[in-house]
Amino acid sequence: MKAHKNQRGFTIVEAAVAFVVVSILGFTGYFVYHSRQATTNTLAEANKSSQAPADSTRYLTIKEWGVKIPLSAQTANITYSIKNASDVPYAQLALPSACADIGHVLRFTADTPGLSGQDKMVDDFPGAKPLARYYYGFSGPQGACTADGAAQAKVNATRQLLAGAVSHVKAQ
Repeated sequence: MKAHKNQRGFTIVEAAVAFVVVSILGFTGYFVYHSRQATTNTLAEANKSSQAPADSTRYLTIKEWGVKIPLSAQTANITYSIKNASDVPYAQLALPSACADIGHVLRFTADTPGLSGQDKMVDDFPGAKPLARYYYGFSGPQGACTADGAAQAKVNATRQLLAGAVSHVKAQ
């Protein structure tokens, strides 16, 4: 047999080596792509679960004192006006559709004399919330808002909610 000098093309061994090299490169690319996608998906899920939900709580902001009190759906319509009695400032709360005086948010220091004149206010309101140099407590009025028993029950429930909310007072 005679050998030809100008033979062109690949031998089967060269083609097999080229196929193996291309296969390795393809598998590596596929592996890297899917690893990166899995990492991206994991990070996206971690970010979703670690994000704090937006604070959708509504507040009664008492601008004069620089504080806010969280409100529920039942207490969302509460309004206030600042009053002063015996050197103890308080915010008189009103529920416009039901009661002109639903309760009072009291603001006092640790040294403020008590309502009885003998103790301190902090003794009269053991559940008062300290915030900065003041304490905040809730006091409901002594009388009823209405003669309607069902309406008064609703007002009393709202007073209970407000008493609990005042314990969560925050700086503005």
